[in-house]
This record gives sequence, C-alpha cells and structure tokens, in this order.
Amino acid sequence: MEFTDEQVKKYETFLKYHLGKNFDELDQDQKRQALNARDRRFNLLMIINIAALLFFGYWFLAEVTQLPDLVLYILLAVFVLNMLSVVYQKKMLKEVQTYVESQ
Repeated sequence: MEFTDEQVKKYETFLKYHLGKNFDELDQDQKRQALNARDRRFNLLMIINIAALLFFGYWFLAEVTQLPDLVLYILLAVFVLNMLSVVYQKKMLKEVQTYVESQ
C-alpha cells in the first residue's frame, strides 16, 4: 500500500507521540504490541466515558441531585467531546497499524 508523504509524516508523529521519540528503534513486533496496548487503553476510555454518561444521566433523570440542568448539559457535552476524541484517535490508530504492518 502506498502512502503519501503527508500521511507518513502524520503517522510518524502519531507513533512518536504514543510510542516515544525513539519509536524507530523498535522492531515491528514491539510496535505492534505497543499499538495494541494503546487500542485496549482507548477501549477502556470509551467504557469509562459511557459509564460516566449513564451514571450522570441517571443521577439527573432520577432527580437524585439538586444541581441545575445546566450542569448536566455541560457534563454531557464534555463527555461527548471526549468520546469523539477517543473515536478519532482509535481511527488514527487503525490507520497507523496498517502503516506499521506495511513497512
């Protein structure tokens, strides 16, 4: 699979950020294992975000709290933005895994 120079630069920046500055010294198997560990970490973050959304949603809908609805909306916005960020990073991770496999 051919990658453009822009894609390679983006993928290497991702690798540098997630695997460290000397990621190029790692062999294929070490890179693959590290990227799989990151994928599991992103899955855990998604589970935590979904659990937090359910917890706070139930907390407000069951009227367990006396906080105003604005607090719920702010919390929902923060968690949704966080989940969108994690989904984007997971998408990038899959692309980088494809790039690493092709090297």
